[in-house]
Amino acid sequence: GTPFETSDEHDEFVMDMWNMYIPGGSDVIIAGDSAFNTIGLDKLRKLSGTKHLVGGNHDPSLQHCMGYFASVHAMKMKSIDGFHTITTHIPIHFGQLERWHLNIHGHVHANTISDPRYFNISLEAIEFIPITMEEILNTVTREVFGNG
Repeated sequence: GTPFETSDEHDEFVMDMWNMYIPGGSDVIIAGDSAFNTIGLDKLRKLSGTKHLVGGNHDPSLQHCMGYFASVHAMKMKSIDGFHTITTHIPIHFGQLERWHLNIHGHVHANTISDPRYFNISLEAIEFIPITMEEILNTVTREVFGNG
C-alpha cells in the first residue's frame, strides 16, 4: 500500500518535500531507514540542512553511514526545559518510558501507539511533511494536558 508507482518516484517526492520545508541551516534528525544502499545514501547530499542519523534496521551499517551524516547514533537524547526526550528508530519498550517524557520514533510507518508518550515521525505518519521539535512538543502538550 503506497501511493507511489516506483521507489524513484517515492524518493523524488520525499526529497521535494524535505527541501520545501527544511531551511538550509536546520539540524535534522532522521529516525532510521534513511536508505537501503549507497545509491540511496548519495541522494541525501541533495537535501538541505545538517543531517543526523539515529540508525534503523534498513540502514547500511552505521560505520558506512558516517560519511553521509554530521552524526550517527543508536539513539539521541535531548532535554528541553526539564522535558526529557529520546529519539529511537524502533519505539522503546513501555517499561522504559518512566525514564523519558517522550519517545520520538520511526519504524512503524503509519501505525501509531495509542500512548501520548510515543510520537511517530515515520514519513507516512506525518504525511511526508517534515516536523519540528517545537511542533512535536506542542502536539504532545495538547494531547497530554489539553492545552497548547
